[in-house]
Amino acid sequence: FVGATLRALPSTPLLSPTIPGVLYIVHVGQVLNGVVGPFMLSTPALMSATWFPHDERSTATSCILGGGFLGAAIAYILPMVVNEASDVGNTLLAQFALCLFGFLAMFCVPIAPPTPPSGTAHIDIAGLTCRMHCQKVVADFRNILKDSAAVPLALVCGLWLGFYNSWLSLVSVPSSLEASQSWEQYVCWIISALSLATGAIAIGPIVDRSSLFSRKWKSVLVLLTAISAVLIAAEALLLSKDSLVTVSVPDYVGALVVAVAGICVGARIPIVYELIAETTHPLPTVMGGIFVAFWSSVGFVISVVAQVYVQNEMLFSLIFAALIAMTGGILGVMRVRYLRKNVDEACSLLVV
Repeated sequence: FVGATLRALPSTPLLSPTIPGVLYIVHVGQVLNGVVGPFMLSTPALMSATWFPHDERSTATSCILGGGFLGAAIAYILPMVVNEASDVGNTLLAQFALCLFGFLAMFCVPIAPPTPPSGTAHIDIAGLTCRMHCQKVVADFRNILKDSAAVPLALVCGLWLGFYNSWLSLVSVPSSLEASQSWEQYVCWIISALSLATGAIAIGPIVDRSSLFSRKWKSVLVLLTAISAVLIAAEALLLSKDSLVTVSVPDYVGALVVAVAGICVGARIPIVYELIAETTHPLPTVMGGIFVAFWSSVGFVISVVAQVYVQNEMLFSLIFAALIAMTGGILGVMRVRYLRKNVDEACSLLVV
């Protein structure tokens, strides 16, 4: 909220945009938004564990994450309609109004429901209602670092998501129309964001309601990983501008590859959040989300640095595909435990 306020100030009569140094205020607001980002990204699984029963948690997590991806799609659409300086100011004011609404809404919504929705929800609710001591936080981090599944899951998902965001800056959806490269890039980003949202929102009900996937989340992750690796390798060899294969491919094929890859990436993320919470139970759910958000930022930074040295689009995409295949192998040999689900199902039987 403070960051949005600082960014919007030059667009109000309170602070003229012509005052020297006013741009630094906008930058400070943007930095504050960036600092808060990882903390916000760590909360979806916590919210679903606090407010929803065990057979609806994955659906809630996927909807929260999917909403964030829809917001990213709006961000990619805005540059197409925001062209004047006054439009930029109005956009920042609109963002401030949205943040103000969310900030005020936090005081109207209780921190947790009056009755825990599941047998394990009391752990996260206790963490929300009690003052967290630094010593306990440090102990929780030490415990999660000892988990043989949580750390690789967060590392694999975070690095992959970070590389995926960087990969999108290289690829574009080809078009036979007379459009600029920037236009093709925006179309690619919009398709990607919408696909991420689609995959994230769709996977939740599938793993919640289908008995086939009730305890086979790892198999779902491996399958999504394999599909993504094949698609990105195909993009590198057939569609990239540096491709050595001279094959005529219809325009829609590039859009389809980006869309399906985005769906697979989006579907992975809610599963990883929930699976980390399962395997690290009874540690607080938010801990796994913090790890995913951290490694996502690290993966993006590494991939941006890699682009400086690997400027060939085909080679970078092939490296990304190889990285995805390697993570699939790691997931395949990983042993996961559904500790939280075991407790919730046992509590459900006791209630019945």
